[in-house]
Amino acid sequence: MKLKNNFWRHGLWLILLAACGGATGGTETGNATPDGVAYAIADSIDTVTGLLNAEPDFNSAFLDFAPSSRSRRGWSIFPSAHAGPLCVETAECNEAEHRAALIKNFSGGCDDGDGFEVEGRRYISWFDMGDGACGGPTSKPVFLNAIQGMGARQIRSTDAIPPEGACGVPQTALVYAFDDGARLEITQCGRLDYLDFQSSAPGEGRVTESLDLALGRRVLFRPDGSRVYDHSLLTPSPMQIDVVKETGQNRPNKTIHSGTLRVVHNLAQFSVDTEYQEVSWDYNECRCYPVRGTMTFRVRNLVTGQEQGIGSLTFDRETTGACRVALAEFQGKSLNIRLHACRGF
Repeated sequence: MKLKNNFWRHGLWLILLAACGGATGGTETGNATPDGVAYAIADSIDTVTGLLNAEPDFNSAFLDFAPSSRSRRGWSIFPSAHAGPLCVETAECNEAEHRAALIKNFSGGCDDGDGFEVEGRRYISWFDMGDGACGGPTSKPVFLNAIQGMGARQIRSTDAIPPEGACGVPQTALVYAFDDGARLEITQCGRLDYLDFQSSAPGEGRVTESLDLALGRRVLFRPDGSRVYDHSLLTPSPMQIDVVKETGQNRPNKTIHSGTLRVVHNLAQFSVDTEYQEVSWDYNECRCYPVRGTMTFRVRNLVTGQEQGIGSLTFDRETTGACRVALAEFQGKSLNIRLHACRGF
């Protein structure tokens, strides 16, 4: 299904919510305005939230969270389709080589579950999986078994993934097309390393992870081919994460102990580095967004190389009582950080 010609009335808003993982977007202004900085911060939060939420379905998997688990529960990587033919998904799982690969093909007018017409593919590969991860040669890996490998790694990309388990430089994009000729192009490659796995009893456990977004780029084009915005995202330092499931919880909580995500405004030529410090998601309190923790951010002019300002942000669910509220200060001014999406790409 394509979005119709009312795109410019409210379609830009919809696509940013459904496809981009960002906040309000808007045009590039040529300098680091407070609105532009606020957007970059929101995009950082939404992107990281989406990448974390794009993991397997812990809601079911953690119910049997134990080292001896041989559960055959599947993954929940992609959204369910709402109408039309399902997009083709293929999987290969190699028990001997402890490796698996999945491809989601959006071409051919299939329903991707978002209500947009999309061209392109998503690639997901696993490396160094643990024993018993493959239910068959064309099955998806069993998550709890896969992460118990020595240095298990998952890579998600819009381009074919190199066989050595590295993140290549994506050349192909997911393209969200619209009837009036506007389009959003997304290229991205991210790596998630599973560093440790512990479980003291069924129904509880901890996974230590490192998330590295090697490259993400989102470009929104007008029908005439000019760019509304052009943003690049990457992690100068990987996100160090703990995913913890306790007895009695339906879903595990997640905490980013440290890590930095950079959002680059390629047209306006400034960047915003957001450093995460003990930022926590509690799904009992808020389905999508962090509820505790702080972030510091630095804004840099890419033309002069000079720092243009620093700021900080606090998540405080207990104080605000609101799920999507982030309290930010930049150069002595308050910023309204509007969070909208719960996905990476």
